[in-house]
Amino acid sequence: MCYKLKIRGRMLRSAKGQATIELLIYFAAGLTLMVMISAAIVVNTTNRVDQREQELTRSVVDDVFNEVLLASIVSDGYERDFELPDKIGSKEYNMVILNESVILVSTDIYESSKIIFTTTGQPIQGMNTIRKENGEISIN
Repeated sequence: MCYKLKIRGRMLRSAKGQATIELLIYFAAGLTLMVMISAAIVVNTTNRVDQREQELTRSVVDDVFNEVLLASIVSDGYERDFELPDKIGSKEYNMVILNESVILVSTDIYESSKIIFTTTGQPIQGMNTIRKENGEISIN
C-alpha cells in the first residue's frame, strides 16, 4: 500500500522507501560492527599465540640453563637425563651453545638466550644427558 502526501504542492510517497533505506543503513552498520569485532578477536588470538610461543622459547632456554646450573653445583660424577620438546608450540626450533657459554634457542620469529657455565657439547631436541667429570660439564 502506498500513501501519497501533498506537502507545499508536491506529491510525496509514503515512508515505505525511507523505511527500506533505514533498514539497509542499520544492516550495514551492524555488519560493520560485526566485522570490527571479528577483526579484534583475530588480532587478540594471534597476539596470544605469539606470546605463548615466546614464553615456550624462554622455557626451553631456562630448562637447559637450570640443568647446567645444577650440574655446576654438584660434585664430579654427576649424570642426568633430561628431555627437551621436539617443537615449540607447533613450530620447529634451533638450539645451540655458542662459545661454550651461551645457550641460544630460536624459532622463525623469536630468539632467546642466556649465559651459562662453560659447557661442552650441544643439546638436542628429545632426550639429552648432562655430565660433570673433572669439573667440566658436557651435554650429550
